[in-house]
Amino acid sequence: MPDKGHPDEVLTPIKALLRLSSFLLIAVAGVLIARYTPARQWLTVETMTELSQRLGWMGVVVLALYGVLSPLLFLPRWPLAFVAGLLYGIFLGSVLAVLASTIGAGFHYYLSRTLLSPVADRARRCYGVEHLVIPKQRQFLVIFLLRAFPLSSFVATNLLAGTLRMHSGRFLWASLLGMIPSTLMYASGGKLVKQPTHHYYWFAGLVIVLMVAGTVAAHRWLYPVLRKPSPVGGEDGEKHPSQDE
Repeated sequence: MPDKGHPDEVLTPIKALLRLSSFLLIAVAGVLIARYTPARQWLTVETMTELSQRLGWMGVVVLALYGVLSPLLFLPRWPLAFVAGLLYGIFLGSVLAVLASTIGAGFHYYLSRTLLSPVADRARRCYGVEHLVIPKQRQFLVIFLLRAFPLSSFVATNLLAGTLRMHSGRFLWASLLGMIPSTLMYASGGKLVKQPTHHYYWFAGLVIVLMVAGTVAAHRWLYPVLRKPSPVGGEDGEKHPSQDE
């Protein structure tokens, strides 16, 4: 289903500045809360583990909230997967971590699409580079590869997709599927801390090998696809600025 956005909206300088200022205010507030307030003590692996254990299955809510809010606080997602794997096992922990992180990514994506993309569109028009977009048919692949690579920035990927107005459905599905390999790796690490048996060592090693092999394969076969120039006017005759339509 196509998104019903207004990617071609032309903002006045004042409106553009207000939207950019709103995003910067939210971003700075998130960083300050996560780094310089007492709330940071509740965002550590040790505290989340202890609190989730004390609350029992209600601890799922604590971890889910971390997954949803972590992008706004500019926090990594690996602590969520690690603690979830430690407390609930590799499979259930990974399911919880992937779903919560996908919701958080979607929320962050819509925030940046609303507040940043109009400013970015205006800047591209001013500098004559409005053709610099990622065509719709390649968006899923780009996001999937960024998510699958464990060293990529979770927060930066959300901002990139929102600012460039990538299709929301492609973004969410690619995020959900792309985060599975690295989430399994982090959850395996958490399970190993709680139950260091050779089975989990083998499983963690297998996940790492598969991730490395997938990264190599992506660079060998998929990267050339991304480098191919898109047709004039975008894929399927669409206009470049309208990524959501």
